[in-house]
Amino acid sequence: MERKVSRQGGWAPIARAASASGGRLARRVAGRTRGDDAGRRVESADRQLAKILRRRRRTVASLRAEFGTRSVMAMRRSLVALLLLLAPGLVGIRGFPQQIQLRVEGFLDADPAQVHPWANLDVNVGSARNTHKFMLTDIVSLSAGGPMGSEILEQVMPLHPNFIWNGDQAILDQISAAKPNQYIRIVGYVAFSPQRLLIQTVEISEPIVGPTPTPSLRKEILGF
Repeated sequence: MERKVSRQGGWAPIARAASASGGRLARRVAGRTRGDDAGRRVESADRQLAKILRRRRRTVASLRAEFGTRSVMAMRRSLVALLLLLAPGLVGIRGFPQQIQLRVEGFLDADPAQVHPWANLDVNVGSARNTHKFMLTDIVSLSAGGPMGSEILEQVMPLHPNFIWNGDQAILDQISAAKPNQYIRIVGYVAFSPQRLLIQTVEISEPIVGPTPTPSLRKEILGF
């Protein structure tokens, strides 16, 4: 009995030591496991953050591309809308392959009721921004084989101004200084566009007194 007790007493410290050692080992293993888990969690968080940043970069790039595309499309739509707006006035307007000599007659800033014009036109004289009213009484094409004066008039009617007169500044100043009751006869060239008339010569009559200063048909044909 004493031996048995002594044997149990001899093994007990070993068992306790083994148990303590096993506990420390278990705690170490557990600590390492927790450390590995924490490391994996940190790595996983880094990966998720990297994915979010990549997605955000893609989103920003796609937004830039999309808004850039929208801006280009908006500009194209605006241009198409402008062309559609101008289309009714541009239909039938065509340039000329060669210069067309043209004679234009009428009164500048006259009263239509007194002049009885063929057409009431808006003209710009030179680079001046102000627009004059020109009471057109006659328009004739002097070039053989070219369009008639009435055809040129038909093309400039939808435009504003209908005519832009260019040429020597002295001639332009003479036209601008004409009084409403002075008859103006202009000879010039149109090319590429019927709107621009390059003036060669101008004749301005003395002030006409009378209810109808427009030359009569007899005077136009017979000259008196």
